[in-house]
Amino acid sequence: MSTTTNGSATDDSNGSSSNKRSRNDDGGLARRRIGDHPPQEVSIKRKSKRNPAPYDSGIATAETYVASLHTGTHNVLSECARIVLGAYATYYRAFTKFEREKNNKTFIPNACRFKLELQPMAAVAKSDGFKSLMRESAEVVEQCQLALKTEWLKTQWLNVIEHRNVLTINLLKSLYGVTSMLCAQEHSLFATWTEHHIVAEFINEHHVKMMMFCDIVVNEENKTTLQKRYCELHNLDVSQHHSTPLHRHRRRLQQTKMV
Repeated sequence: MSTTTNGSATDDSNGSSSNKRSRNDDGGLARRRIGDHPPQEVSIKRKSKRNPAPYDSGIATAETYVASLHTGTHNVLSECARIVLGAYATYYRAFTKFEREKNNKTFIPNACRFKLELQPMAAVAKSDGFKSLMRESAEVVEQCQLALKTEWLKTQWLNVIEHRNVLTINLLKSLYGVTSMLCAQEHSLFATWTEHHIVAEFINEHHVKMMMFCDIVVNEENKTTLQKRYCELHNLDVSQHHSTPLHRHRRRLQQTKMV
């Protein structure tokens, strides 16, 4: 015999069966709710509403291009892309943070904050003269904090420049890795060229794009600096690091093959 008390079913003979059926029914509802909206799908929908970060977008573009090349080049080229884009992302974040903090007149770094304790006596603290002095002191403290912020920003700018240097060095280093893969894949085309000669010609022809990418002022002096930095990274003699333009070499090889 079964009875109902406060909305719950009991069965003297088959109570365990009734309760089990009730638990199974509830569990079934729960499972159906989870099945209708699995956590994975909800997570994917949330992510799809957000635009990918510039770094992730850049990596995806690079990986798509690398996938179209010879499989033997994939690891090296992908690693070069990750290193260079990662260095650029770090530099960009540091630069934008510096600009934001520099232009925000109300922003005071924690390192520049301090509190001036005037320590008045109880009677002095209630006087009008002290209240006026407090206002003057607050202005002095604010001026001092702004002056300290100016000095603090100088160091932050040096940090930004160092991030830019790291970006430039990583870009120059990656050129050798990319060129090594190019020479391995197109050995007949570059048989008489070393990797360093090809990089030197690349810098000579594309230095403007390189300097724009590294946020460097475009001029002949910085072009020479790029060439010198590459030579320093690989212990090369700058005076001997020059060759015939690469496109002429290609044309000469193509004409030879045609003959």
